[in-house]
This record gives sequence, C-alpha cells and structure tokens, in this order.
Amino acid sequence: MLLAFEPLEALRAVPKISEDASIVVNTYPTYPFNIKESSVPYPDISVIVDELKSKSAQVFAFDAEKFAKDAGHILSLNMVMLGGAVAVPGFPLDKKVVLESMKNNLPEKSLEINMKAFEEGFRSSKKIQVD
Repeated sequence: MLLAFEPLEALRAVPKISEDASIVVNTYPTYPFNIKESSVPYPDISVIVDELKSKSAQVFAFDAEKFAKDAGHILSLNMVMLGGAVAVPGFPLDKKVVLESMKNNLPEKSLEINMKAFEEGFRSSKKIQVD
C-alpha cells in the first residue's frame, strides 16, 4: 500500500510499488517551493490521479485536508488518511482494533476530532469502492 499525503508525492513513489498495491492519496496539493517560483505549473490533480490509476487497480483519492478541517483541526489529516487506509480491502488491521488503539493512545482533548477525521477517511475510501 502506498499512503501519500500529497499528489506529487504519490506520483514520485509509484515506481517503488508493486502493481498489486493499493494507493490512498490526499488530493489537496502542497505546492513545492520550486513550483511556486517556476513557470512550470503544478499538474492538474485529475491528470495525477489518472496516472496513478494506470499504475494500480485500487486508487483511493480524496481531499483529506478538507475532511481534517471539517473534523475540527488540520492536524487530524493523518487520521483521515489512516481511516482511508483501513477501509482498503486487505488492510491487515480491523477497523475496531484501530479505533480501540486510538481511544487508548490519543489525548482525550483531541480524541473526538481524530475519531471524526478517521471516520471521514474511512467513509471516503468505502464510497470510492462503491462508485
């Protein structure tokens, strides 16, 4: 499985994965400093996702940054991505085990936001499987 927090990051890592690997990717771009100051534009997200789909039969692409903000804090983005990964068929841990671990290890003050973020990522990957 390739878990990418940024679209170009996913594209750069594709040569290192098996063709059977699943890809979970945040579609919200983080513009590298050299692209911001360059005449070369950041590639269109749909082009990146199409390229990823040509390399893997299972691509789960969604705006994790939006879901993290909707959950209550941008720093919960990692939990959005974790939720997206757990929903991928064949993920080695059951959702209940991951949720229990979160409850046992996350600070109480951030638990609600992180649980909400996790569920958003999980639902996003499940929805992509249905679509």
